[in-house]
Amino acid sequence: MESYLQKDYVLENSQELFNLIRSTNVTIRWLMLHRNSKNPKFREIVCFGVNPKQLFDLVLQTSEFENQFQVVQKELLNSKQKMFEDEKLKSVDYMKECSEYFAGKKSLGKVVVNEQYSTYFNDMSARIDKLSWKSSKTPPTIQALTQSLDQISAYPLISSQPQIKFYAQDTGTCLRTMAKIASLKKDSLNNHSLIIDFSYAWNLLDEYLDIMHENIRQNTKAILLFRSCFIKLASILNQPLRRIIEANDDEIMTNVSQFYSAQLVSFVGRVLAVIPTSIYGILDQMTKIMSPNLKAEEAKITKEDLLGYALFEERFQLAKHAHRVSLFAEGMLSMDKCLMGVIEVDPKEFLVNGIKNEMVKIVSSILHNNFIFKKEMTIDNFDLIIKQISNRLDNLRSAMEYVQDLIGIDALSIWLEQMSRIIMVNVNRETITKGDRGKLQKELQKKGLEKEGKEKNLIEIPVYEPIDNCLTFLGRLVAGLFNITNPMKNIFYIPTCNGWYDQNGIFIFGPKIISSLIKTFGVVGVSGLDKVLSFNISKEITNFAKTYKSLMDSPQKGCVEAIRREFKGFTKELDEPLKTTLDKNINELGPTFKALIPILERIGHYQLFRKIIQQQLMQMARVDSKGFYQIVANVNKCAIPLFSEIRKNPAEKSKDEDIAQIKAVRGKELEFLKYMSSLTDAMGPVSYTHLRAHETLRYLVCRLLLEKK
Repeated sequence: MESYLQKDYVLENSQELFNLIRSTNVTIRWLMLHRNSKNPKFREIVCFGVNPKQLFDLVLQTSEFENQFQVVQKELLNSKQKMFEDEKLKSVDYMKECSEYFAGKKSLGKVVVNEQYSTYFNDMSARIDKLSWKSSKTPPTIQALTQSLDQISAYPLISSQPQIKFYAQDTGTCLRTMAKIASLKKDSLNNHSLIIDFSYAWNLLDEYLDIMHENIRQNTKAILLFRSCFIKLASILNQPLRRIIEANDDEIMTNVSQFYSAQLVSFVGRVLAVIPTSIYGILDQMTKIMSPNLKAEEAKITKEDLLGYALFEERFQLAKHAHRVSLFAEGMLSMDKCLMGVIEVDPKEFLVNGIKNEMVKIVSSILHNNFIFKKEMTIDNFDLIIKQISNRLDNLRSAMEYVQDLIGIDALSIWLEQMSRIIMVNVNRETITKGDRGKLQKELQKKGLEKEGKEKNLIEIPVYEPIDNCLTFLGRLVAGLFNITNPMKNIFYIPTCNGWYDQNGIFIFGPKIISSLIKTFGVVGVSGLDKVLSFNISKEITNFAKTYKSLMDSPQKGCVEAIRREFKGFTKELDEPLKTTLDKNINELGPTFKALIPILERIGHYQLFRKIIQQQLMQMARVDSKGFYQIVANVNKCAIPLFSEIRKNPAEKSKDEDIAQIKAVRGKELEFLKYMSSLTDAMGPVSYTHLRAHETLRYLVCRLLLEKK
């Protein structure tokens, strides 16, 4: 289509092209509206003649044609003066050469001197030179000059001279082109926008959404045609905005244009959502190939084992899937930015946000549907669930990294960012009390999620129905950990081994499980788990305080005071008299006092979980980030005692000089902490391209195999 719609062709056939666009739009309008006719017989006749797919293909092709035609029209209008002056200069030169030839000043063959012809061509040159591209009288004047040249070209003396005849005919052609250029008006663009108006189809587009998705799936390059279709959709706002502008109310114009532009952008998003969905469908197929077959290369591989790592067929299938992903992304990234009303649409931004959205849905679904633990679960079953979730997430992340260069995204950065958001939202849901659940959105805003929402598109985190009285998978994970380490099952915590063991000495829970959780959803996931544990501890302390207060308000208050006196400062083992006293007072206190014991047990249980998490994270920090860990440790050693001293002795620091000194020290500490924060913000993930430079050439082999096929 682009090869036909060149400037010369459009200039020569402008009116015919306008008529073609008008008749096509009339056809589309008639068919789309009458397919929804209230008369069933009439609707059946129309639907029988043209199916929706054919009609939408016509809309796509027409939109592309209209867009290309409009682009060329704008180019013609912008270069109108230059084109007119170029044609005029060529015509003037031709006429001057003819005049000089008949005056005997220039030889173009056999010299024929004729004063009358010389004067005619000289006058013609002067008249052409006076033409202006702005004047409305130019087209009729050019028509008269063209007729005069056509007539004189038939004279024997002119027709017998081939060069003069060519000059006369070519000048006539230039004059006709000048007339067409001079007749170009800006009103033609307004007429074009009226002809292509698509506002009548706004309520009809949803029924074509599935057709659009299927069209993109079958032919990824068809996405390039959708840009023109989206531009045609933007014409829906032309007429309403024109009327609002006439009302001279800027506020109404801004609000209305923003609202309907957002509606258009939302529709564009729904159309293009099929691309990231399809990409993740392909990634799912890639994970099925990668998971059981491809193994990580070892440092040393024997010749006999080399074939086991090659797996040419599997790698070829991977390369085919990666190629399909690249085709989807190519069409999306080839689209230029376009305005939908007053909002600029960036296809690459849609692609990235769509990938983020699909990733959030899939990862949230994996975490929600798999973190389900039965009450009678063994540690082997628990460990198996963790490994299955870890493998699925790891394969998904690997597949994203495998194709990230092909679709122009930073997969690792997206993974870490969205995983952090998933964990943060689930932590906030789990740590909101029942009375505040109705205010969840407000709480999330306070805790910083709305800060992230300042971006153009904040990806929504799915919210699921509670399972086993737990709002999220983090709550179920805490309950599962508590269940498999329940002391009532003869499972005991051994401090020297830093873990839980059963009565037979079999390991149940410890740092190994925490390492598996870190591998599953990263440090941020374990940090979220720690926050949920802290919330549970806070909740249990609140319950303890309420129970203890009710106990102190009861008649048994004296028994509580007796226990406190007996055991104040007590450090040695209990002897028989103290045991007797304790049993007596506890029996008198009754069930109220006994209710405190499970609360204290749960608090201790949660705190032991947190202790193991802390130890494991610190160990990882020492190994993986030794220098950074040492810096943070030094900052803590300096800052924490300083602030602790200030809190302990506020009265001693009341003097002006001491306050000034404290502020100075605190300012330096805060300045240093901000500097450290800026360093951590600057530490982005390493480029996957850089990492691949240190790996084998298996990716290159896959691509060469694909090209060979």
